[in-house]
Amino acid sequence: MEEIDSYSASEACGQMLAHMGLSSKYEGYRCVLIIVQFFEDHKESRWDVKITKDLYPMAGRLVKKSANAVEHSIRVAIRVCWKTNPEAVCDLIRRKTDRQPTNAEFISHLLEQVLH
Repeated sequence: MEEIDSYSASEACGQMLAHMGLSSKYEGYRCVLIIVQFFEDHKESRWDVKITKDLYPMAGRLVKKSANAVEHSIRVAIRVCWKTNPEAVCDLIRRKTDRQPTNAEFISHLLEQVLH
């Protein structure tokens, strides 16, 4: 994947998700962008945040959904990316695999790409 340096992390993330085949009509698209925006705004907190206990509830408050619904929406979004463009997903996680990545794996690699 090409480096995107003149965009915000959220814009870069949106482009990467679109490249992987995910459109903004999916709730998981918005949830992933919210999480990326959180990390862009709170870079110093990166290591103190737990995906299940912190990020899903935070995103849920913003989209008016439960943490479980956020987790499910992100899992569906990853599944869409995996089914549409598995090569791009493998490029993101930097390894070939026969299974779609977990939510945490996908988000951490996405953050690594857009925040560095």
